[in-house]
Amino acid sequence: MEITFRADHTFTLSSDQIWSGTWHTQSGQLITVVESEHGELTDTYDVKVQRDEILFGRKVSVQKRDGRYLGEPHVESGGSLYRRVR
Repeated sequence: MEITFRADHTFTLSSDQIWSGTWHTQSGQLITVVESEHGELTDTYDVKVQRDEILFGRKVSVQKRDGRYLGEPHVESGGSLYRRVR
C-alpha cells in the first residue's frame, strides 16, 4: 500500500484500488475524507510523526450519504508505520 499526502491537502492511497480525497489535521489527529457515488467516508486517525516516519494509531471511520450518517462509527486499532520516500 502507498499513501501520498500533498501540500495542497489532497491525498492518494493505492492498494488493490486507488482512492483519493482531502486531508487535514486537528488536535493531533489526521482526518481524511473520500467522496464517491456511495457517499462520503471520513477516517480519523491518532497519529505520531517523528522525523520521516508516521505511526497510525486508532482509526475511527464514519460514512455519510446525502448528509446523513450510515450506521455507527467503526473503530479499529492501529499500529501501521509508514516511512517517507523521497
